[in-house]
Amino acid sequence: MNRRKKLGWFVLGAVAVLLIEAAGVGVILSSGDKRPDAPPEQQPVAMPWGALDPSQWQASGSSSSPDDSETTPSQGPLPDLVALIRARLEGHLDTDRERVRLPWPPSLPADADSPPALGFLPSIMQSILDEAPHAFDPDRDGVRTYNLLALSGGGAKGAFGAGLLSGWSASGQRPTFKVVTGVSTGSLQATQAFLGSDYDPMLREIFTAYTSDDIYTRRQAVTGLVSDSLYDSAPLRRLIAKYMTQDELEHVAAEHAKGRRLFIGTMNMDTNQFVIWDMGKIASSGRPDALQRYRDVLLASCSTQVFLPPVYFPVEAGGKTYYEMHGDGATYAQAFFRGFLLDFEDTLKQVGLTKSKAQANLYIIINGEVGRSESRTALEPRTLSIAAATIQHLLRMRVNSSLYRMYVLTHRYGFDFNMAAIPQGYEPAVTILDFDPVKMKQLFDTGYNLAANGYDWMKAPPHLDPDEIFATSTAPEPK
Repeated sequence: MNRRKKLGWFVLGAVAVLLIEAAGVGVILSSGDKRPDAPPEQQPVAMPWGALDPSQWQASGSSSSPDDSETTPSQGPLPDLVALIRARLEGHLDTDRERVRLPWPPSLPADADSPPALGFLPSIMQSILDEAPHAFDPDRDGVRTYNLLALSGGGAKGAFGAGLLSGWSASGQRPTFKVVTGVSTGSLQATQAFLGSDYDPMLREIFTAYTSDDIYTRRQAVTGLVSDSLYDSAPLRRLIAKYMTQDELEHVAAEHAKGRRLFIGTMNMDTNQFVIWDMGKIASSGRPDALQRYRDVLLASCSTQVFLPPVYFPVEAGGKTYYEMHGDGATYAQAFFRGFLLDFEDTLKQVGLTKSKAQANLYIIINGEVGRSESRTALEPRTLSIAAATIQHLLRMRVNSSLYRMYVLTHRYGFDFNMAAIPQGYEPAVTILDFDPVKMKQLFDTGYNLAANGYDWMKAPPHLDPDEIFATSTAPEPK
């Protein structure tokens, strides 16, 4: 009898525990991360301050344009641009005649409570007006030379780009860049690259001194499944705050005033659009929240979806404040440059410098490998391993797409294309989410040594097959 009584109490206790556990799980499942209010779907929304307004640099009524290098993620090669490349290579393209100018925006939005969100064209036009005399024309021959830099995503592989920039400085050949763009891990390099070689030691520390635990912390299994990410990015937020201080903000503002530009890309998860932020404009705004906005943009740009939580930015719609979700810009464009950023000669004419000419050198640093993978890695049959490998593969495909677009644009404007990437077959392999200081130091040194000895820049994407490209279009008849 006592045994039955004990068994009965045991069963009741077990049932009670199960009920409590079930209730607890139910509470957790029902109390997942609650996002701030999103704008109504049909309500026009103003861009968050500091972001560029796409309507000012995209053709009116067009969902994409030759200058919009990443408007449609799934879009293939544009036949008209292919024809332009082929015609240029065959030597019978009248560049001035073929160039199509997008409409000039009739006016800029004004808001008494916040700085205007300037589009690329007004921003670049103002940058030329802000240039010191002969700053980009040291020979005073009327030809301005602009060096441009695009920094890609790549997670822990950013150690390569950090090393290459530092080695480039050591070679004595690294120029001052007119425009710098960055996305994902490239956004964490962009400020230092923009500010110059004095910031190389900071770059080295950022990309060689920290482990994964210094970047993100793992959430509990159930919590991770019902929240907005598997990991918490609080450590990364603290690191960004450590290296992006008021001093750096003021330095960015000072360089912006000299006519230089720094742009960072994020992904608007609510609209599935790529958003470009004018970081110099943010730094120069004089707003009390400028430093926090700058840091938030950097964090958003490298917050890999699913793995790290998104960042929310307030926007205005119908007189009310809502919040839009932003994440890693590399899921949309692994590296970016827009056509307006290369259309310098037309912009010079717009500001009255009709006798001036411009040439540009576009440098692209890919924090990863490019081309076809020739390595074989036996994956662990684990969800995170498979997810990381899948993301890495998708990002590699996005690299190819982004490179092709920029290659097309440089040929369209007659500028120089230069690309660097981790050498094929590099060992030891570095994965994007594994921040191993030993491996990252080795990768940093690889980039440094390649650049310090005079980097042999690639003049075209390695995966580019001319037979495939030129088969899609017919070149115009020679005049």
